[in-house]
Amino acid sequence: MKKMFLYLTMALTGLCLASCEGPQGPVGPRGAKGEPGSVNMKTYTYRVNFEDWNKFVPEGPDPDAVQYYYYDIVDEDMNVYLNQKGVVMVYRYVDNKCQKPLPDEQYCIDNGDIWQEQFDFDVYEPDDNELGSVRIYWTINDYVYEGAPDTQVFRVVLMWP
Repeated sequence: MKKMFLYLTMALTGLCLASCEGPQGPVGPRGAKGEPGSVNMKTYTYRVNFEDWNKFVPEGPDPDAVQYYYYDIVDEDMNVYLNQKGVVMVYRYVDNKCQKPLPDEQYCIDNGDIWQEQFDFDVYEPDDNELGSVRIYWTINDYVYEGAPDTQVFRVVLMWP
């Protein structure tokens, strides 16, 4: 019985490893030429220093309400994007080598304390006489932290048709 099982296993393994390909057929006809596309794109790099962050403290008596820091990036080019219904992407540089797309969430440990911090962003469309903007948020959870985030570098990419 053991020999039969061994032979059956070897036969199935051989069948699984064997290739079932035949010769390659002829190349098919070339497809129709598509319409040319164009995308307008601009890329900006912003350095947000420790002292540039704004603190948001919600109104009301709730001491547990979420507090966060934010920084507004205002630029005329964002109006073009927003009027053309394009795309905004924001990246955060990590160690000046790597770019992480927002939202970016990470867990930190310091002196036995563990907390979660998150970078995120919103895009604000312009009103009649205002400029469009991107607001970057830094929120920290599970830990009481007094102070803004360290200096951060962000890359904002605007694309529109």
